[in-house]
Amino acid sequence: MTAQSHSKFARTPTHPHRLQIFAPTRRGKIKREATVETGTGWGTAVISGVLDQRHADLMDAARLVAEKIVQTADGRIHLLIDAARLRAALGWRKTNYDRMRERIDDLLDARVDLIIPARGITVKGHIIDEAAEADISPPMRRCKPPLAEARSPNDFGLRSGGMWRITWGRVWTTLTCHDLQTRYPLWVVLEMRHGISQAVARHCFTHSNVNHPITGILSRVGAAGRCRDRIRELRSDEVILCKAGIVITDTHVIYTPSASPVPVGASPVPVKPA
Repeated sequence: MTAQSHSKFARTPTHPHRLQIFAPTRRGKIKREATVETGTGWGTAVISGVLDQRHADLMDAARLVAEKIVQTADGRIHLLIDAARLRAALGWRKTNYDRMRERIDDLLDARVDLIIPARGITVKGHIIDEAAEADISPPMRRCKPPLAEARSPNDFGLRSGGMWRITWGRVWTTLTCHDLQTRYPLWVVLEMRHGISQAVARHCFTHSNVNHPITGILSRVGAAGRCRDRIRELRSDEVILCKAGIVITDTHVIYTPSASPVPVGASPVPVKPA
């Protein structure tokens, strides 16, 4: 494993990917308002809003590239992010600043109610509470193509490029501080074309091993309908899934982790004095 690939291992709370907070898709604005109840004792999630694998990409990439992550005395977690580095982490040619702001708007609007008995977590709220341009000059860096000023009235002051300050909401703060954290190769997940492949991969990464029927794993990630299409999408990403140790056989999804994705425990956040 190269030093470069090692640096792209993201850390993410475990239970969002067991409780289907992020829908297994990358297409369109699918607004959900439904209760998801798992049958394995993991807990319950109620999601209202637009949340899918693109939003999971952004949350994990933001934490990965953040210049600073601090928790203030009031318990709020703030990230200082170079927007150009965030776009590069997500794939410079795969996204742009307008799309990134759209994802942030969705994360600001969506509401999530969680009950996770095993971790003692009961929380209601938003994933992101605030997003704004940071009043700090970014490091000296030139980005191509040239960055245009944001024009949307709903962009929460986020210029194209520059430094952004993102404040996590109560839900994501609680998950970061009290949930198990899973470390996984984000760069591999970002190579996948389909949201179902990303959802299956993230679900597998939260387990020590997986050996389930394909239809069973689809149900676990909230993609029980249109199984033929979902299986076809999984198989089209089969080579990339193999990079992460996930094998799609004729009937099963099998995952045996190598040295990488594994729950690593709750991750403390440095507390900035009030």
